[in-house]
Formats: sequence, C-alpha cells, structure tokens
Amino acid sequence: MVPNGSWPAGRVRFTSRLFVVVGVVAVLAGGPLVGMTFSAGAVTPKITLALTKGPGAACSGSLCTKLAGGDVLSVTGTGFSANQLASILECNDDPAQPVVLYLGNYIPVSCTKVVISATSKKGVFGPAPFTVVEGITGPPATPYTPTCVETSTGSTTTTSTIPNCTTSGNETTDAAKYQCPPSAAQITAGDTCVVAVGDILGERAIGTVLFGTETLPSSTTTTTGGSTTTTGGSTTTTGSTTTTSSTTTTTSPTSTSTATQVSASSVTLGPSGTVSDTVTVRGTPAHGSPSGNVDFYVCQTGTTQTLTGGPCPPGAPSHLATAHLSAALGNSATASSGAFVPTAAGTWCFSAVYGGSSPYTGSADNTSATNLDANECVLVAPASSTTASFISTAKVTLGSTGSATDSVTVSGNVVGGPPGGGVSFYVCHISSGSTLVAGACPPAGVPEDAAVDLVPGAGASSSATSKAFVPTAVGTWCFSALYGGSPTYAESGDNTSAATLDTGECLLVAPPPGDAITSAANASGTAGQFFTFPVTTSGSPTPSFKRKGRLPKGVHFVNNHDGTATISGTPSLTKGVGIYHIRIKATFGKGKTKTVVYQAFTLTMG
Repeated sequence: MVPNGSWPAGRVRFTSRLFVVVGVVAVLAGGPLVGMTFSAGAVTPKITLALTKGPGAACSGSLCTKLAGGDVLSVTGTGFSANQLASILECNDDPAQPVVLYLGNYIPVSCTKVVISATSKKGVFGPAPFTVVEGITGPPATPYTPTCVETSTGSTTTTSTIPNCTTSGNETTDAAKYQCPPSAAQITAGDTCVVAVGDILGERAIGTVLFGTETLPSSTTTTTGGSTTTTGGSTTTTGSTTTTSSTTTTTSPTSTSTATQVSASSVTLGPSGTVSDTVTVRGTPAHGSPSGNVDFYVCQTGTTQTLTGGPCPPGAPSHLATAHLSAALGNSATASSGAFVPTAAGTWCFSAVYGGSSPYTGSADNTSATNLDANECVLVAPASSTTASFISTAKVTLGSTGSATDSVTVSGNVVGGPPGGGVSFYVCHISSGSTLVAGACPPAGVPEDAAVDLVPGAGASSSATSKAFVPTAVGTWCFSALYGGSPTYAESGDNTSAATLDTGECLLVAPPPGDAITSAANASGTAGQFFTFPVTTSGSPTPSFKRKGRLPKGVHFVNNHDGTATISGTPSLTKGVGIYHIRIKATFGKGKTKTVVYQAFTLTMG
C-alpha cells in the first residue's frame, strides 16, 4: 500500500499488513456479514482531514497536529469507486501489534469499532464527522481473542506470523498497550496514529493524527520529477527543479506565565474522590489570549497522611491529558485536565506544560524544583471501610465442646481493591442469665485472637475468621471485630460500641446437664476499687459452698445459700495487688446422692 498526503515514509510496512482489513465489513442484502480484504495494488483514493472542533489543533491535507481526545474531524475521501460500502477507523499503526479475527477479517487490536458508511455516486466518502479518541482506542470488537498469527485463504491457504508480536490472550489488555498517542518507545520507533477510510473493493486512504506535542518521525526527502518522498535526513533530487527566493521575517517570541490550581486540597480515596487541575496561561495586551495546547501530568509524591509537595516531571508514565486553551479575560486563556481519580492514599501533585503558539513561548508549572507550586498538590485520605461479622452458632452448652468462632468481612471500594491488614477479635461476658442480652464488646485488654490476616475475596472485600472460643460461664457472650486499617483504608469495627451494636455477634451459653459450677473460672479487678463477682451453679438440690486458698486483703467469699456465692470487696491498695488462686467446692445433696464439684478459680488484681 502506498501512503498518500503527509503519511510518514517507512510506514508501508504497517499499511500493507494491518490495513488490509480497514476497508469495510459489508452487510449483504439477505446474506451474512462478509469481510473484504484489500489487495496490494496501487492506491488512487485520497483522504482530506479538516478540523471542525478542537481549538489549538490544526489539519492540513491528510495530517492533523496538536489534537486532544474529543476533537472532531471532518473526513473526506475522494477517488473511491461509486456507491460502495465503506468504513472509517482510528488505530495505532505499530506493526507488531496483535490482531483479532472479526467477521472474516484480521483487524489490529488497537483500532476503534467498525462503523459502516458508503461512497457517493461520484466515489466520494463523506465529508463525515469523526471524533478523535485519545488513550485506549481498541479493541474493535469484544470478546475476540487476539492472535499473532494470520491465515489467508485463496487458491491456497497461507499462514504467517506477525514479526515481534506478543499477546496476553486478552483483546482489552493488548489494546491498552497500543494507545493514541503511541507510547514514548513506540514514537521513538516511528509509530503514529492514523485515521483510515476504505471501501469494499479494497480501495483505501489514510491520514496521520498527532496528539499534543507529538511530531512526525524524523525523515529525509527524495524528489523525482517534482514529487517528494520522505525517508531519513538527506535530500536527493532527480529531474529539473526551480528555486524561488523568499524573504523571512523573524518576530521575537513573547513569554507567557502558567499558573495552575487543583480543584480540591484533599479528597478520600474511592470512585467519588475525583480531582482536576485547571491552568491559566497569561499573555500580553499586545497579543491577547494565548492559544494552543496544555499537557497535564500527575504523580504520587507521598504515601503518608502528611502533605508531601513536590514537582511532577513531564513524561509518558505521568501524562494525564492534553487540553486546548480557551480564551479568558485579561489576556489569559484557561484549560482543564478533566477528572482524575487517585489510585492510592497519600499526596498527588499535578503539573502543566503549555507548548506555546505564535507569538508566545511555552511555559510550565510544578514540573521541577525551580517552579514548585503547592497549589498543585492534593492529599488523598484512606478510603473508609466497613466491617461486618457473624458467629458460627447462636447457642452452645457450657463445656469443653461448646465452642464458637467469629468471621468478619471487611469491604472497601473498586479503586482501593480488597482491604489488606489484620483484624483483632474480642469477647465479652455480657450476662449470666438464661435469656440472650445483646451488648457491645469494647476492644480492651488482650484480644481473644489478635491481628488475624485478611484474605482477599470477591470484589473489593476481604475476610478473616477467629480461632475457636470456649465460653467459661453460662449466659450471654458477645464478640466484636476491629479492623486495624492500612495505608489504603481507615480502620472500622463491628459491635465495638453502641454505635456499631450487632446482635448477630452474641450467643447464649446454656448450663451443662447435671451438677456444675457455671460461672467463669477467672476474674480481674483493680486494687482500691470495689470488686464483685457472682459464682453460679446448675443442678439440684441447692448446693453449699466452701473455698480453699487466699484472697486479696479486703475481698471476701460469701455463700448466698441459694445456689450462688459472691466474691466481693475493696482490695487493699498496698496488700491487694497480685494473682490469687483458690479452689471453689460446691456440694449438692447429702448421703448417697451427694455430688461434689470443684473449680480452680484465678483472681487477678492490678
């Protein structure tokens, strides 16, 4: 295929392969979808690109420069066959990209979706509006598996492999590698993006589209009989030439100043945590408002919750958007980067580069240490998280086999992804009665299970489960779960206070069958403060109590003669601190029916 207009020389390697299918996918009346491929013959059609929307951009012939996403071109093609189906696409022209087999045609994975049109009775395509896409342009269709191998069927079937081609196996992933404008490495290799028109007979024409400050690949010029072909850096002329002298007038460029401002000084990480950057470029009264393009960049400069300002050097990885300046008051012009959603908590800083436009020179803000701008930075707070938990059973019987576990789900958002970090589980004895009395369990003291690692799950959620807990007394026991947070998410809890009360976190512990001491085997208190602890039993008849062992000074063991006892008093400040071990004896009945139950009880006084 022969390029026309200002198509960069050396790209025939692309057009002869990738644009064999850019012509059209035709819908035949009453028949199936049929794909028509291009021949490698001479190309007579030509394409003309004109700008209808896009201040600061410009088109000349088949070349448009300083474009930005959303600009609208008027595309006209001449020299096509009359009354034929035709199509128009935008693609990255890298020859190593994979292709997808769509309706019988191999189409480059970077191309926009196929749109069917038609030529006129005079063989003219359009003029048709075409909205330029900046960023990821393809794939042309989904789901279609990309491939680096092409098979053509004619008199014989031939199979060929695309040189230097690799594929992930996913068309969307592959398309993201071939964006418009091309990556820095692709531009260095001579890649550009193109708009192509073709008809069902295999006739086609292409134009080149350049974005922002992108320029055509370096080239040389060869002139033969008045025609010029560009390929390298020197010029060879064959045939006669005519030189006409000209006068060049040089006008000194006028400097500009660029000032920028982010839309918010702080946001919270998440889909709604958007921020944009606005630039004002100031000119002079003599020349009015500057025109042209501004390139916006964004970088993460800190990971803590302290604003860490810094420059954002221009470069492909940090490029956010290219926007056209719009005239404003006071010989100035403005542009906006559009919405940006930070992907991590911490500090993010923008920068802006004005490329200049006659008679103004370019200028920049926050691109280096020499033009730092604190107004270009935003602090992104960790996203909020939600913690929901539930116990494995709502009722158990007191004893070694009466256990329960607590499971928790911590949810984040699609930007932050599944939360990481750990969860601590707490357990509290809320009531000794036989009826469930739900209550919060404030995180205090030593957790029942500490810092259990979260495991990523479906969507933006993670989960964890506590170890088994064996209640030591009858009544109501309630769990709580506390997520400790991470650099991405703030901490959250369930049933940790009245505000997060969760009745699903509580279970009822029933007394065991037969005679037993059903109260907990340990308790704690503080010296100098009144302390009381009920000792309870199950079984009949009503038992009597005895205890063996020393209690803190000021604390006493009292048999209430109703199947309960009380350990209470105010421990001495000087002689009450320590750990005390006693044995509680409960005797049920007399004579041959007598049953004796013991419990080792530990009292800790701090």
